[in-house]
Amino acid sequence: MARYLSRLFLSKHKYFHNFALGLTVKCYPHRNFSLPFHVETCELLRKGHRNFSSALHCWKCAAMRSGTEIFCSRCNVLQKPDINSNYFDIFNLKPSFELEQRDLTTHYHKLQNILHPDRFANSMEEERQYSADYSALVNKAYTTLLHPLSRGLYMLKLEGIHLDEGNVQSDPKFLMEIMEKNEEVDQAKTYSEIASLDAENKAVLEELTRTVADAFRAGDLKAVTEALIKMKYYVRIDSKIKDLKLKIGFVD
Repeated sequence: MARYLSRLFLSKHKYFHNFALGLTVKCYPHRNFSLPFHVETCELLRKGHRNFSSALHCWKCAAMRSGTEIFCSRCNVLQKPDINSNYFDIFNLKPSFELEQRDLTTHYHKLQNILHPDRFANSMEEERQYSADYSALVNKAYTTLLHPLSRGLYMLKLEGIHLDEGNVQSDPKFLMEIMEKNEEVDQAKTYSEIASLDAENKAVLEELTRTVADAFRAGDLKAVTEALIKMKYYVRIDSKIKDLKLKIGFVD
């Protein structure tokens, strides 16, 4: 009897069983993907996204799930996303400050194509909601990992270090430099003045980005923290310069 039930279980959940063993790829032709994208999508789904969908059972058919599937391997419905998913896992990327932006963007576009709410316009209410939730999660993860400052802060958060507005630079010399730079931006009037300030600020941000990368590589979280706190000030200056350029119609 036990042997019969075992065979019945494996047969009933063959798609999950095969997915878990990595022996087959379950694709979703009813989603009406174009052929080239469909092949890439299958590969993306085969690799899985760790912790991207945390439930162990499909919400619709109650089939057991591996916890990594975007779609149920038995009934093909979209699963509920895990809002606590690791952002690097969402894009199937190795956690690293020095990520390849092209790889991040490529995975982002693939996922957005899979999960776009328009694809679920005629689906059940749950799928429409989960599609919107997934899209929001993917957008937030992409924006966070795209920019060096937010990416660095997120990686520190994964290490249990949270930098909020209360974390400020206390070095008087540094604060004086920041004050002077802000005054220069406020007083800039000509295109050449703005362009010069913009170039100088971008050079500082690039140098700080290299410093953060080196510190992460060395495992020196204290140095990472110090560099990111400084980077926050220069990102604010960068934002002021962008607003100024927009105000006067400056074109790069």
